[in-house]
Amino acid sequence: MNEPSITLLKNPDLPLAEDYARLRAAGLAAIEELGNAQWTDYNVHDPGITLLEALTYALTEIGYRTGFDIADILTETSGYISFRQALFTARKILTNNPLTVNDFRKTLIDLPLVANGWLLCKQCACETTIYAACEEEALFHAPQWRLREPNDDRQAEPHEHPVFVRGLYEVLLQLDEDPELGDLNNHKLVQTLAIATGEGTALAPLTIELRFPDWASEQPDAFRQFISDHPDFAIDSVVLDRFSRDRVLAEPVSDASFAQGWRNLFFIDYTVNFREQPADPLQSIQMLRIPVRFFSPREAVKRTPGIVTLVSDILASALPGGLMDRYRRKLQATEEAVAATRHSLHNVRNLAEDFCRIQTIKTEDIAFCADVEVAADADIEYVLARIYFAIGQHFNPPVPFYTLSEMAATGLATEDIFWGPPLANGFIKDADLEAAQLQAEIHISDLYDWLMDIPGVVALKHVLFTRYDDEGNPIMPAHQWRIPLRPLHIPKLYEEASRVLFYKNELPFLARMDEVRAILAQLRGQLVQGKVPLAERDYPVPAGQHRELSTYVPVQHTLPLTYGIGPVGLPPRASNERRAQAHQLKAYLVPFEQLLADMTEQLAHVPDLFSTDELVDRTYFTHYFDAAAPVPEIADYPALVTAQATEANLRALAESDSTFTDRRNRFLDHMLGRFGEQFRDYALMLNANADRIPFSAEKLIRDKIRFLRFYPRISADRARAFNYRYTDRWCDPRNRAGLAERISRLLGMDMLMGYFNVVITSNQGIFSAGFQLTDTSPGGLGLLLEQSQLLTAATGEAVEEAAWLLIGDVIARSTETSNYVTNGAGDDELTNDDSSAIAVVATGIPPAQVADFARTILARERLYIVEHLLLRPVFPGSPLLPVCLGPDCNLCGEEDPYSFRLTYVVQGSLAPFSYDIDLRRFADQTIRRETPAHLLPKICWVGNTGLEKDECAPIFSQLIDILQQEQDLDAEAPETCTCAHDIYDGFDNLFLPWMADKTLLYRPRERWEADLRTLFQSLQAADFPCLASDNGWDTIATALLDHFVDLAVQAYQFDRFEAAWCAWLEANSPFLWQSLNEQLQRQTELWLQSALGMADPTTCTCARLLLAYFGDRYRQWIDQLVDAEADLGDLDSLRTELATTVLDAFWDDLQLAAANDPQFCPVWQIPKEDSRWVELQTIWLALYGEWITVAHRHNVLLRVFNDLRSIYPTATLHDCDDGSDDNPVRLDNTILGTL
Repeated sequence: MNEPSITLLKNPDLPLAEDYARLRAAGLAAIEELGNAQWTDYNVHDPGITLLEALTYALTEIGYRTGFDIADILTETSGYISFRQALFTARKILTNNPLTVNDFRKTLIDLPLVANGWLLCKQCACETTIYAACEEEALFHAPQWRLREPNDDRQAEPHEHPVFVRGLYEVLLQLDEDPELGDLNNHKLVQTLAIATGEGTALAPLTIELRFPDWASEQPDAFRQFISDHPDFAIDSVVLDRFSRDRVLAEPVSDASFAQGWRNLFFIDYTVNFREQPADPLQSIQMLRIPVRFFSPREAVKRTPGIVTLVSDILASALPGGLMDRYRRKLQATEEAVAATRHSLHNVRNLAEDFCRIQTIKTEDIAFCADVEVAADADIEYVLARIYFAIGQHFNPPVPFYTLSEMAATGLATEDIFWGPPLANGFIKDADLEAAQLQAEIHISDLYDWLMDIPGVVALKHVLFTRYDDEGNPIMPAHQWRIPLRPLHIPKLYEEASRVLFYKNELPFLARMDEVRAILAQLRGQLVQGKVPLAERDYPVPAGQHRELSTYVPVQHTLPLTYGIGPVGLPPRASNERRAQAHQLKAYLVPFEQLLADMTEQLAHVPDLFSTDELVDRTYFTHYFDAAAPVPEIADYPALVTAQATEANLRALAESDSTFTDRRNRFLDHMLGRFGEQFRDYALMLNANADRIPFSAEKLIRDKIRFLRFYPRISADRARAFNYRYTDRWCDPRNRAGLAERISRLLGMDMLMGYFNVVITSNQGIFSAGFQLTDTSPGGLGLLLEQSQLLTAATGEAVEEAAWLLIGDVIARSTETSNYVTNGAGDDELTNDDSSAIAVVATGIPPAQVADFARTILARERLYIVEHLLLRPVFPGSPLLPVCLGPDCNLCGEEDPYSFRLTYVVQGSLAPFSYDIDLRRFADQTIRRETPAHLLPKICWVGNTGLEKDECAPIFSQLIDILQQEQDLDAEAPETCTCAHDIYDGFDNLFLPWMADKTLLYRPRERWEADLRTLFQSLQAADFPCLASDNGWDTIATALLDHFVDLAVQAYQFDRFEAAWCAWLEANSPFLWQSLNEQLQRQTELWLQSALGMADPTTCTCARLLLAYFGDRYRQWIDQLVDAEADLGDLDSLRTELATTVLDAFWDDLQLAAANDPQFCPVWQIPKEDSRWVELQTIWLALYGEWITVAHRHNVLLRVFNDLRSIYPTATLHDCDDGSDDNPVRLDNTILGTL
């Protein structure tokens, strides 16, 4: 194939900067205008014209270089555009953390094993209902009107004000079908085997279908043990206790009755014996009334001799691969898929939202029966497979994935293609997502058109769709045009129960089902565009051609040799006058050379102008002609310049510090503006006060650069919350809310990640990344850490992402000296969780200094966004937040302190916010502006003052006044002040050692006061020589006691909150509260049915109320434990106390509730000594006993949270009276004023 020839245009239309002729003409015109009196010869032989032409040519060369594609200009010597450029790919900059319901659905479907998913906004209680009691101005788990005493003036009238916490979602998953285990969305197990019927030699298929009940909430302990993933787990035996045609009666099945009931249900009772480990005692579980159905296309199967024995042996098999083993592995697969989904969802959870329950969706079996007339040449197996396939597609439309090319081919704009979360397996269209919504009913008329379009189908007759319940019983009548579905169910074609009879020329035919299933599997595999993790997901970074833009050939070297100013110079015989003339011409051209060379240097450094590299220190770039070089770029250059011609002087001449600051900020502002961001208000704040100006310029540039460097994540994750279920990372710097990082960046807070520098290089298409941690602060330590080995990847973006992920691990591990080890070469290394080396400590730097530096910076990063939703009650008995209600119950949202509320716990002691109230106000405004509009924020600037002596504290004035009044000392005398300090020091010397191990403890004020009173009792007036008598000693001791109690209560507020917050998160993490509440509710309902014979519909409300009233007593008991500083290490004693104290109070409440409400649960009729109460007590205490620690920590957290005080001005988080004298506030500066 011939390559296209290269052609040159005779009269090209060039830009002015590249058009030599036009530039030369413009130069001549300027000479004619300015020098016509002395210069009249404009011919080419004139030296001046020669100089004009040489300079013009040099300008066209620069113009040519300027016209290169911007990708070429930005491409570095590596052949790639640097990752330091704020030019992000579409996937990075246009995608975001899931925000809408559809976003979350896409994220779910993108997960392994998930075919579809739905989020349902909860309109009612998720874990437990709470009630607002207006007259008590508090929240309770149970309505309080039933508990009013008979002598209460208020009438016990039913009035309930339930509070339903909002922002909660129920997540339903449709899992992919497992090739071996079947549909993971139901508890149905199907196994097909071949048996000898005794009629001929061919084996006949027999399909056994079991429908196991959902018994997890009824036997929770046994369920957890049964699905244990311990490698030594073994099923010892499976006992078939009952095999009957009756649901309840034990009527043995014979071969004759088996054949008679072939089309109907059978029922079995199981006892399964197993061990988790060989040394464990044998565990047993019972499964009762499990429906079983048998299918076979061969009628002879039901008449097989010994069929009941054969089937019983199959049902009772304990072997690997048997029915029970497959059932257990199916439960495990479902639990693992749900657990993985739970972790992934909580990683992308939105602020003030939560997932109260994540479970697989239930299926509703629907059988299809019809007579189908087909063409004479039709393949009935293929036709039936196409019918089943079409029905399945209509019942549950699949959600396919598309590649980037396929999405672009539809004409979608780039921003529309990348709208939503980044997916690992391609792209999902919103139209496909909407088509796969949950349905309330199915319209069969739409399906008929699909079925009639199947090749070979002539007519459909006698079409019926029959629904089946959970036991496998048909729900009559069958449906011809519309199929109603149970709520929160998806339809599934019940192939085993479907019957299709084909007619060819009026002759009936049945399809061979094994062939049908094979064709059906092929059809499903061909249509569905599955998950392809390596699919094209992003547009590549443009690949330019690196150009040597800074190369420069001096103009004087291009002039004719006769000029004598080139590298060759003049001949030896040239006169001194001629040499002087040449020297003068060279000097004349030096300014031109400098300007032209600077232009090439400026063009070569265009990437630096837009770079997010913090080391960039200029925006005007100059070309330095080094006079000291062995071979100067310009011939005889040393003779043309003085010693002042240094590179530093040249740079200073080109750009001053103020010019650099202004231009660098403007370049950064331009890049910020491309993303709709601005630091204008922040810049004005930094320069509005003389105290801030000295550090404002450098800090402003650094803050902008760091904001841009991480902008894709900062932008995409602005609504993402932290993962409170991430084991061991509850308070880890790797697990922060996206909004917290964004606010920290916007406020210029110090962050450890900003001290890392990532260097990426490439070699033959392989990208390598390394990093360094450097203390760049004034007088800092310099290099602290660097990578232990380079990371590699196929793209720069991939290796950069891997580098920052590893840096996250380095940050998390760097604070503890125990994570540093010395390797065989004598180098100190930082290790990861798996003991592998992830970084090497710089030579000469002790690991302790690295850890201290990391701790110091991380301490400045701390900013907690407390989502009130996470503090919600999660079981009947959880601690509750206080509320401010009016007695008239005119509620306007005050009764719900949980929904869509945030509290920002910010370090009030962090400079410069600790002393600059204007910056504090700016921070408040920024936080409110960045908070999503539907959330109500509160901002608390929490202090973290220690126990150090404050010589300006009011206590000293108070002591001097007492000494003046009681000891007749002169208040103005220095001795009096000294005496006051001596007395204070005496108390302080006892106080500080005693507090050494109590700084992070929460204790009720009464406990602090009691212990400090005992501590200070040993001090007497005689211990202080400055006191002449005991007069006023009690007053002095009381004043100092109050002071030190206040100090103990208020010290380390931020650290105490952090400790309480992290301790509660750790205790709360293992519990799946929705499942536990269902378990508690269900077991209570079963007890009611057993103990009182209550009907099933009435047990639900009764069980809920019993648990609610018990929960209030449990909550009060936990409150008492916190007040008494109970020892959580002795849980056995606490469980014993729970069994007496709480249950006795609960019994009294039941009697009162029954007196006020005759329709209340009849459990109060059971005598207190009845053994049935012991059964209920055993059920409840098994769970409530496990919740003591988490409830205690929850209670402590709420107390610390409610007592938080802002450093300036003084105000509490829940101040019902903004203007009270006891709590003075300043308008517009209180925490409550920041709403």
